[in-house]
Amino acid sequence: MDNPAMDEPVYDPAYTPSQPPQAQNPDPAPAAHGQGDQTPADIVYLPVNMRFLKSISCALKIFELLFGLISWSCVACCLGIGANVWVFLVAFLIWLYAIANFVVFTFCLDRKLSFVHWGWEELIFNSVAAVLILSAAITESVVASDYYYYYSAGSAFVASCVFLWFNTILYSAGIVFSFRKLKGRWPWEGHSTTAGAGSSWSTEQQSHPPPTTVEAPPAYPTDDVAKY
Repeated sequence: MDNPAMDEPVYDPAYTPSQPPQAQNPDPAPAAHGQGDQTPADIVYLPVNMRFLKSISCALKIFELLFGLISWSCVACCLGIGANVWVFLVAFLIWLYAIANFVVFTFCLDRKLSFVHWGWEELIFNSVAAVLILSAAITESVVASDYYYYYSAGSAFVASCVFLWFNTILYSAGIVFSFRKLKGRWPWEGHSTTAGAGSSWSTEQQSHPPPTTVEAPPAYPTDDVAKY
């Protein structure tokens, strides 16, 4: 007589079933040319300066770009009236340069273009932009007072004046914060023995003694610089 215990499978908790048999066509379809052949080393990451995006300087630049766009757009509606051509050129060219500055600091291009001292560049740009936009705001105010009642685009005159004055305030504030970033102190503070100690440019851009140990780069992006 057959032993039923020999016919029934015995349950073993440690038993691992073998892999299922492969299909009739185990080889996957070949990938198209240029697809699936990239390695992690071939992928180019775009660094993003998260510390800058969270700073007050970034907020100022965003409002400068927004108000600058509105300013030269309103002035463009009144070209050919008074000195509006010069006002348009000032507002538009400064707006373009502000876009370039924003891209440089956002995507860490200042670290690659190390031959430029970006601390001084930002301070000089904010100073020149504040003076030029102030003169443009004064000119536009005079033109608006003379031609407001004679042209249908009177509201564009008013809007351009308002946003030019707003941009003057923003670039003036940018001078203060760029000075603080460069020197490590506010402009109204006197020189001290610790001046420059808190400067981000003095700690990141200036030369300093080499470290005693070399640390490996992090495997994943940090909070300050993210890669996308």
